[in-house]
Formats: sequence, C-alpha cells, structure tokens
Amino acid sequence: MRTWENGLLSVREPGLVRACLGAPVLLADLTRDQLDTKVLHVRTGGREVIAKDAGGANHHIGREITAHRGHTGRLVAAGLAG
Repeated sequence: MRTWENGLLSVREPGLVRACLGAPVLLADLTRDQLDTKVLHVRTGGREVIAKDAGGANHHIGREITAHRGHTGRLVAAGLAG
C-alpha cells in the first residue's frame, strides 16, 4: 500500500511528517542522488513546504535543523525567508 509520499520515505517517516504537517500532498520529489537524503516538495494546510529526510550516515541534516531552530526560524517568522 502506497502512502502520501508514494513510497519514497522509509516506513517510519511518512507518519512523522503527517504528525508535523497534518495531511501532506506530495507535489514533487526534489531529491538528488547524494547520500541517503530525500527532499520532498509538499502542500499542506494551504501552504507549500519542503520536507527533508536523512539517514544516519548524513551528518549535515543536524546542522540544518540547528540553523533553522536557532536562526532561520526567526527569519521565516519575520517573513524574510522561506
């Protein structure tokens, strides 16, 4: 059975994204062939977002999350970044 992301994510991830975003609709798979990262363009609740998933071998995703929580999040809240 396919889920909202058409089987692009591992077993756990679709539910985690749904828990954060509600009822996501996949618009595009923007993944490039590098490491084990998936990048999905998603519509949810009247907005479009990028949902990103990375496996244990990817050490970059932690830095991205830290930057978003510490810096980028404030820029987004101020309408200065996507």
